[in-house]
Amino acid sequence: MKLLKKLRFIAIFILFISCRQSVDNSRNNHVDISQDVIPFDTDSIQIGAGARIYTSDSLVIIKDGQSNDMLLTIIDIQTLKTKGQIAKFGPGPDEVAVPGAVFIDRDNKSISIFDYGQLKISSYNIDSALVMDKYCPTTISNFNNQQFPDRYVHVNDTLGFARSITIDPKKKGYTQGICRYNITTGELTDISGPSRMEGLKSLFGISVADRIIAEGATNNDILNIYDFNGRLLHEIKGPDYEPQVVGKTGADWDSAPEQTGTLLMLQS
Repeated sequence: MKLLKKLRFIAIFILFISCRQSVDNSRNNHVDISQDVIPFDTDSIQIGAGARIYTSDSLVIIKDGQSNDMLLTIIDIQTLKTKGQIAKFGPGPDEVAVPGAVFIDRDNKSISIFDYGQLKISSYNIDSALVMDKYCPTTISNFNNQQFPDRYVHVNDTLGFARSITIDPKKKGYTQGICRYNITTGELTDISGPSRMEGLKSLFGISVADRIIAEGATNNDILNIYDFNGRLLHEIKGPDYEPQVVGKTGADWDSAPEQTGTLLMLQS
């Protein structure tokens, strides 16, 4: 595994997701942002090349899914210093077996992580987890292995959005959709209706300010816009749109990128 001791371009990512300016479609418009990139050191902590980054107003959370020790590295945005690591990898009751999405509460006091190995969401009080050697996380809720949320995006304790993965044991595959997910109760409500194209592989972004969800696909040229209640507002078909997709089921539901391109901008 390729290891990185310095995450020199995290600032680029932060600038990108926090940008609220309109997008300039001109391909010839070059902007030099080299002076805005601030490198910071992760001290002696080694981070895998496949790490993913989550941010809040005061923290950067780096999830290293390839780690065989601590999964989450916490960095203070104000000081650019590493605060420490939490969330031990493993199959134990206080460990995380298969790490998924991470989210931070509004007060930046706790971090929660989906565990697809133990089918639960574990929450860590940041201050306590950083100083206690035998810290035990709290289980917020559990989910089942037949239909569960993937790529969760947190809005508040009763509202979030995710891809819904529904396992089809007869076809030895799965179907995907978009859903609302309540982390407190574990309730999953599908948004994608019965007219949804079979086999569509979703990626999505949300705008809390506009209360809309944009759902794209990795295997077709289509964009669906929903409101937060699940009502379809727009269906936009691109020039490469096809009336059906190839490969209607699959085994690798985690293969699509977590956040990409224009859809990522909606989360700002």
